[in-house]
Amino acid sequence: MKNIFILCVIFIGCFGCVSEEKVKNESLTIVASVDTSEARIGERIHFEVSVKGTAGKIIDFPSLSILSDSMAINHFAHIHEKDNISGIRCEIVFWDTGKFYTPEYQIHILNQDSSVQYSLSANPIQIEILSSITSGDQLNIRPIKGPVSVRALFPLRLLILFGLLLILLGFMFWIWKKRVGEVKHVPQKIILKKDPFERANERLEQCESQADIKLFYVELSYLMRELMEYVFYIRTLEMTTTEIENHAKLFSLKKELFEEWILLLKKADLVKYAKLLPEQTDCKNDLKWVKGFIDDIKVLSEI
Repeated sequence: MKNIFILCVIFIGCFGCVSEEKVKNESLTIVASVDTSEARIGERIHFEVSVKGTAGKIIDFPSLSILSDSMAINHFAHIHEKDNISGIRCEIVFWDTGKFYTPEYQIHILNQDSSVQYSLSANPIQIEILSSITSGDQLNIRPIKGPVSVRALFPLRLLILFGLLLILLGFMFWIWKKRVGEVKHVPQKIILKKDPFERANERLEQCESQADIKLFYVELSYLMRELMEYVFYIRTLEMTTTEIENHAKLFSLKKELFEEWILLLKKADLVKYAKLLPEQTDCKNDLKWVKGFIDDIKVLSEI
Protein backbone atom coordinates (compact mmCIF):
# COMPACT_ATOMS: atom_id res chain seq x y z
CA MET A 1 0.00 0.00 0.00
CA LYS A 2 2.88 2.34 0.80
CA ASN A 3 4.43 1.58 -2.60
CA ILE A 4 1.19 2.52 -4.41
CA PHE A 5 1.05 5.89 -2.64
CA ILE A 6 4.67 6.64 -3.63
CA LEU A 7 3.91 5.83 -7.31
CA CYS A 8 0.93 8.23 -7.28
CA VAL A 9 3.04 11.05 -5.92
CA ILE A 10 5.70 10.45 -8.62
CA PHE A 11 3.03 10.41 -11.36
CA ILE A 12 1.56 13.75 -10.26
CA GLY A 13 4.98 15.38 -9.99
CA CYS A 14 6.02 14.30 -13.48
CA PHE A 15 3.02 15.84 -15.28
CA GLY A 16 2.92 19.03 -13.19
CA CYS A 17 -0.72 19.67 -14.17
CA VAL A 18 -2.36 18.93 -10.86
CA SER A 19 -2.08 20.85 -7.63
CA GLU A 20 -3.33 19.28 -4.40
CA GLU A 21 -3.66 20.60 -0.88
CA LYS A 22 -4.99 18.71 2.12
CA VAL A 23 -6.30 20.08 5.34
CA LYS A 24 -5.24 18.22 8.54
CA ASN A 25 -7.87 16.60 10.65
CA GLU A 26 -10.31 16.83 7.72
CA SER A 27 -11.01 14.52 4.83
CA LEU A 28 -11.31 17.39 2.30
CA THR A 29 -8.97 17.51 -0.66
CA ILE A 30 -8.98 20.32 -3.29
CA VAL A 31 -7.40 19.55 -6.65
CA ALA A 32 -6.82 21.99 -9.59
CA SER A 33 -6.11 20.58 -13.05
CA VAL A 34 -5.71 21.68 -16.67
CA ASP A 35 -5.87 19.63 -19.85
CA THR A 36 -2.51 20.94 -21.09
CA SER A 37 0.47 22.81 -19.71
CA GLU A 38 1.39 24.31 -23.10
CA ALA A 39 -0.84 26.19 -25.52
CA ARG A 40 -0.82 28.93 -28.12
CA ILE A 41 -2.35 32.40 -28.00
CA GLY A 42 -6.13 32.21 -28.24
CA GLU A 43 -6.39 28.46 -27.62
CA ARG A 44 -8.88 27.30 -25.00
CA ILE A 45 -7.50 25.57 -21.89
CA HIS A 46 -9.91 23.56 -19.76
CA PHE A 47 -9.43 24.39 -16.07
CA GLU A 48 -11.11 22.39 -13.31
CA VAL A 49 -11.12 22.58 -9.52
CA SER A 50 -12.66 19.61 -7.69
CA VAL A 51 -13.12 18.88 -4.01
CA LYS A 52 -13.20 15.40 -2.52
CA GLY A 53 -14.77 14.45 0.80
CA THR A 54 -17.62 16.96 0.70
CA ALA A 55 -20.16 14.66 2.34
CA GLY A 56 -21.95 16.32 5.27
CA LYS A 57 -20.25 19.67 4.71
CA ILE A 58 -21.58 23.00 3.54
CA ILE A 59 -19.16 24.38 0.95
CA ASP A 60 -19.36 27.69 -0.94
CA PHE A 61 -17.99 27.62 -4.49
CA PRO A 62 -17.70 31.29 -5.51
CA SER A 63 -17.64 32.42 -9.13
CA LEU A 64 -14.26 32.81 -10.80
CA SER A 65 -13.55 36.22 -12.21
CA ILE A 66 -10.34 37.92 -13.21
CA LEU A 67 -9.39 41.39 -14.38
CA SER A 68 -6.55 40.96 -16.86
CA ASP A 69 -5.88 41.95 -20.47
CA SER A 70 -3.83 38.81 -21.07
CA MET A 71 -6.31 36.26 -19.66
CA ALA A 72 -10.04 35.59 -20.09
CA ILE A 73 -12.42 33.22 -18.26
CA ASN A 74 -15.23 31.67 -20.31
CA HIS A 75 -18.05 29.16 -19.67
CA PHE A 76 -17.83 29.02 -15.88
CA ALA A 77 -19.96 26.19 -14.44
CA HIS A 78 -20.34 24.08 -11.26
CA ILE A 79 -19.64 20.35 -11.12
CA HIS A 80 -22.48 18.36 -9.53
CA GLU A 81 -22.10 15.00 -7.85
CA LYS A 82 -25.10 13.31 -6.19
CA ASP A 83 -27.08 16.55 -6.02
CA ASN A 84 -24.13 18.30 -4.42
CA ILE A 85 -21.64 20.73 -5.91
CA SER A 86 -18.22 19.11 -5.93
CA GLY A 87 -16.22 21.64 -7.96
CA ILE A 88 -16.08 24.13 -10.80
CA ARG A 89 -14.89 24.08 -14.40
CA CYS A 90 -14.22 26.78 -17.00
CA GLU A 91 -12.16 27.67 -20.03
CA ILE A 92 -9.10 29.93 -19.85
CA VAL A 93 -7.80 31.83 -22.89
CA PHE A 94 -4.48 33.68 -22.86
CA TRP A 95 -3.78 36.61 -25.18
CA ASP A 96 -0.06 36.99 -24.64
CA THR A 97 3.04 34.79 -24.84
CA GLY A 98 5.13 33.65 -21.88
CA LYS A 99 4.65 31.68 -18.67
CA PHE A 100 1.42 32.21 -16.79
CA TYR A 101 -0.38 30.64 -13.80
CA THR A 102 -3.95 29.60 -13.48
CA PRO A 103 -5.95 31.88 -11.22
CA GLU A 104 -5.97 30.98 -7.52
CA TYR A 105 -9.34 29.57 -6.55
CA GLN A 106 -10.53 29.44 -2.94
CA ILE A 107 -13.52 27.57 -1.48
CA HIS A 108 -15.17 28.28 1.84
CA ILE A 109 -16.37 25.64 4.31
CA LEU A 110 -19.37 27.09 6.13
CA ASN A 111 -21.00 26.54 9.51
CA GLN A 112 -24.70 25.89 9.92
CA ASP A 113 -25.28 29.61 10.26
CA SER A 114 -23.49 30.25 6.92
CA SER A 115 -20.46 31.76 8.59
CA VAL A 116 -17.06 30.77 7.21
CA GLN A 117 -15.44 28.01 9.22
CA TYR A 118 -12.28 27.89 7.12
CA SER A 119 -11.11 28.17 3.48
CA LEU A 120 -9.07 26.05 1.10
CA SER A 121 -7.17 27.23 -1.96
CA ALA A 122 -5.90 25.30 -4.97
CA ASN A 123 -2.33 26.00 -5.90
CA PRO A 124 -1.88 27.76 -9.30
CA ILE A 125 -0.58 25.67 -12.21
CA GLN A 126 2.06 27.06 -14.54
CA ILE A 127 1.16 27.17 -18.26
CA GLU A 128 3.46 28.23 -21.10
CA ILE A 129 1.79 30.20 -23.90
CA LEU A 130 3.49 30.10 -27.29
CA SER A 131 3.07 32.40 -30.27
CA SER A 132 0.67 31.39 -33.03
CA ILE A 133 3.30 32.38 -35.60
CA THR A 134 6.04 29.86 -36.30
CA SER A 135 9.63 30.81 -37.11
CA GLY A 136 8.96 30.12 -40.79
CA ASP A 137 5.93 32.42 -40.77
CA GLN A 138 7.96 35.25 -39.25
CA LEU A 139 10.18 35.32 -42.32
CA ASN A 140 7.13 35.94 -44.51
CA ILE A 141 5.78 38.85 -42.48
CA ARG A 142 5.84 41.96 -44.58
CA PRO A 143 5.54 45.57 -43.48
CA ILE A 144 2.05 46.99 -43.20
CA LYS A 145 0.98 48.76 -46.35
CA GLY A 146 -0.44 52.22 -46.25
CA PRO A 147 -4.15 52.88 -46.74
CA VAL A 148 -5.45 52.15 -50.20
CA SER A 149 -6.87 55.20 -51.88
CA VAL A 150 -10.50 54.84 -52.90
CA ARG A 151 -11.56 56.56 -56.07
CA ALA A 152 -14.55 58.79 -55.67
CA LEU A 153 -17.77 57.96 -57.50
CA PHE A 154 -17.29 61.10 -59.59
CA PRO A 155 -13.61 62.13 -59.84
CA LEU A 156 -12.90 65.78 -59.14
CA ARG A 157 -11.49 66.30 -62.63
CA LEU A 158 -14.67 64.96 -64.22
CA LEU A 159 -16.84 67.19 -62.02
CA ILE A 160 -14.80 70.25 -63.00
CA LEU A 161 -15.11 69.44 -66.72
CA PHE A 162 -18.83 68.85 -66.33
CA GLY A 163 -19.23 72.18 -64.54
CA LEU A 164 -17.29 74.03 -67.25
CA LEU A 165 -19.46 72.38 -69.91
CA LEU A 166 -22.63 73.54 -68.14
CA ILE A 167 -21.26 77.08 -67.91
CA LEU A 168 -20.39 77.05 -71.62
CA LEU A 169 -23.81 75.73 -72.61
CA GLY A 170 -25.49 78.32 -70.40
CA PHE A 171 -23.46 81.12 -71.97
CA MET A 172 -24.30 79.91 -75.49
CA PHE A 173 -28.00 79.73 -74.60
CA TRP A 174 -27.88 83.27 -73.19
CA ILE A 175 -26.24 84.58 -76.40
CA TRP A 176 -28.78 82.77 -78.57
CA LYS A 177 -31.73 84.04 -76.55
CA LYS A 178 -30.37 87.57 -76.63
CA ARG A 179 -29.99 87.50 -80.39
CA VAL A 180 -33.42 85.99 -80.92
CA GLY A 181 -34.91 88.72 -78.78
CA GLU A 182 -33.15 91.42 -80.77
CA VAL A 183 -34.06 90.07 -84.20
CA LYS A 184 -37.39 91.35 -85.46
CA HIS A 185 -39.14 90.20 -88.55
CA VAL A 186 -38.98 92.98 -91.08
CA PRO A 187 -40.44 92.36 -94.55
CA GLN A 188 -37.71 92.75 -97.11
CA LYS A 189 -38.38 94.32 -100.41
CA ILE A 190 -37.26 92.47 -103.48
CA ILE A 191 -34.63 94.61 -105.10
CA LEU A 192 -34.83 94.51 -108.88
CA LYS A 193 -32.50 96.21 -111.29
CA LYS A 194 -35.47 97.67 -113.17
CA ASP A 195 -38.76 99.09 -112.03
CA PRO A 196 -41.05 96.08 -111.48
CA PHE A 197 -43.89 97.61 -113.51
CA GLU A 198 -41.51 98.45 -116.34
CA ARG A 199 -40.18 94.91 -116.20
CA ALA A 200 -43.73 93.50 -116.19
CA ASN A 201 -44.65 95.53 -119.29
CA GLU A 202 -41.50 94.35 -121.09
CA ARG A 203 -42.41 90.74 -120.38
CA LEU A 204 -45.94 91.45 -121.56
CA GLU A 205 -44.59 92.72 -124.88
CA GLN A 206 -42.57 89.51 -125.24
CA CYS A 207 -45.73 87.50 -124.64
CA GLU A 208 -47.46 89.31 -127.56
CA SER A 209 -44.89 87.91 -129.98
CA GLN A 210 -44.96 84.43 -128.44
CA ALA A 211 -46.45 81.96 -130.91
CA ASP A 212 -46.35 78.99 -128.51
CA ILE A 213 -49.57 79.11 -126.48
CA LYS A 214 -48.08 77.06 -123.63
CA LEU A 215 -45.07 79.36 -123.27
CA PHE A 216 -47.40 82.35 -123.60
CA TYR A 217 -49.39 81.39 -120.51
CA VAL A 218 -46.26 80.34 -118.61
CA GLU A 219 -44.73 83.81 -119.13
CA LEU A 220 -48.04 85.48 -118.35
CA SER A 221 -48.38 83.60 -115.04
CA TYR A 222 -44.76 84.29 -114.11
CA LEU A 223 -44.86 88.07 -114.67
CA MET A 224 -48.04 88.42 -112.58
CA ARG A 225 -46.56 86.36 -109.70
CA GLU A 226 -43.31 88.33 -109.82
CA LEU A 227 -45.15 91.64 -109.72
CA MET A 228 -47.33 90.57 -106.76
CA GLU A 229 -44.27 89.32 -104.89
CA TYR A 230 -42.66 92.76 -105.20
CA VAL A 231 -45.75 94.73 -104.22
CA PHE A 232 -47.02 92.59 -101.31
CA TYR A 233 -43.70 91.00 -100.19
CA ILE A 234 -45.24 87.54 -100.49
CA ARG A 235 -43.35 84.63 -102.05
CA THR A 236 -45.93 84.07 -104.76
CA LEU A 237 -43.32 82.61 -107.14
CA GLU A 238 -42.87 79.73 -104.68
CA MET A 239 -46.60 79.23 -104.00
CA THR A 240 -49.08 77.14 -105.92
CA THR A 241 -52.28 78.67 -107.25
CA THR A 242 -54.27 76.87 -104.55
CA GLU A 243 -52.02 78.28 -101.81
CA ILE A 244 -52.43 81.79 -103.18
CA GLU A 245 -56.20 81.34 -103.24
CA ASN A 246 -56.24 80.05 -99.65
CA HIS A 247 -54.29 83.12 -98.49
CA ALA A 248 -56.47 85.74 -100.11
CA LYS A 249 -56.36 87.88 -96.95
CA LEU A 250 -52.65 88.53 -97.49
CA PHE A 251 -53.34 90.42 -100.69
CA SER A 252 -54.91 93.89 -100.47
CA LEU A 253 -56.99 93.47 -103.61
CA LYS A 254 -60.62 93.88 -104.34
CA LYS A 255 -62.48 90.61 -104.22
CA GLU A 256 -63.50 90.77 -107.89
CA LEU A 257 -59.97 91.60 -109.08
CA PHE A 258 -58.44 88.83 -106.92
CA GLU A 259 -60.92 86.23 -108.21
CA GLU A 260 -60.23 87.17 -111.86
CA TRP A 261 -56.48 86.88 -111.21
CA ILE A 262 -56.94 83.40 -109.66
CA LEU A 263 -59.00 82.28 -112.66
CA LEU A 264 -56.23 83.36 -115.03
CA LEU A 265 -53.59 81.54 -112.90
CA LYS A 266 -55.72 78.36 -112.95
CA LYS A 267 -56.13 78.67 -116.71
CA ALA A 268 -52.35 78.98 -117.10
CA ASP A 269 -51.90 75.86 -114.95
CA LEU A 270 -54.30 73.91 -117.18
CA VAL A 271 -52.36 74.96 -120.26
CA LYS A 272 -49.08 74.03 -118.65
CA TYR A 273 -50.06 70.73 -117.02
CA ALA A 274 -53.33 69.59 -118.65
CA LYS A 275 -52.50 70.52 -122.26
CA LEU A 276 -55.39 72.98 -122.52
CA LEU A 277 -55.23 74.95 -125.80
CA PRO A 278 -57.20 78.23 -125.64
CA GLU A 279 -58.26 80.05 -128.78
CA GLN A 280 -56.29 83.02 -130.13
CA THR A 281 -59.09 85.35 -129.10
CA ASP A 282 -58.80 84.06 -125.52
CA CYS A 283 -55.08 84.77 -125.56
CA LYS A 284 -55.69 88.36 -126.76
CA ASN A 285 -58.36 88.94 -124.14
CA ASP A 286 -56.12 87.56 -121.38
CA LEU A 287 -53.23 89.74 -122.56
CA LYS A 288 -55.47 92.79 -122.45
CA TRP A 289 -56.68 91.89 -118.96
CA VAL A 290 -53.10 91.55 -117.67
CA LYS A 291 -52.27 95.04 -118.99
CA GLY A 292 -55.14 96.45 -116.95
CA PHE A 293 -54.09 94.30 -113.97
CA ILE A 294 -50.58 95.79 -114.02
CA ASP A 295 -52.01 99.30 -114.06
CA ASP A 296 -54.35 98.52 -111.15
CA ILE A 297 -51.49 97.11 -109.06
CA LYS A 298 -49.32 100.15 -109.82
CA VAL A 299 -52.05 102.49 -108.61
CA LEU A 300 -52.48 100.36 -105.50
CA SER A 301 -48.73 100.45 -104.70
CA GLU A 302 -48.69 104.26 -104.89
CA ILE A 303 -51.42 104.70 -102.29
